[in-house]
Amino acid sequence: MMGVKFRGKGTVTDNVKNKKFALSLEGKHPVNEIYEFSDKGDGSTELKVKVEYEIPSKVFSAIADKLVVQRLNAIEARNVLEKIKLFCEGT
Repeated sequence: MMGVKFRGKGTVTDNVKNKKFALSLEGKHPVNEIYEFSDKGDGSTELKVKVEYEIPSKVFSAIADKLVVQRLNAIEARNVLEKIKLFCEGT
């Protein structure tokens, strides 16, 4: 996020085949991610993603405006979801 590298040990914390997986990144900036998949019944799959983290203090001090942080999160989320979509569809 914003040039801050998130390094640490990643651990899968939940894995239900074709339904859900979750992982946790331990380190200086802990991150928890949950991915849930559900069949929409029309041949497509809905993906829900929840990411929990704390904004590193040096980043937050540089962008103290909460709206800016929300916009940056939305951009990052779109980028990640596009990569997941490309990976899943094999294109």
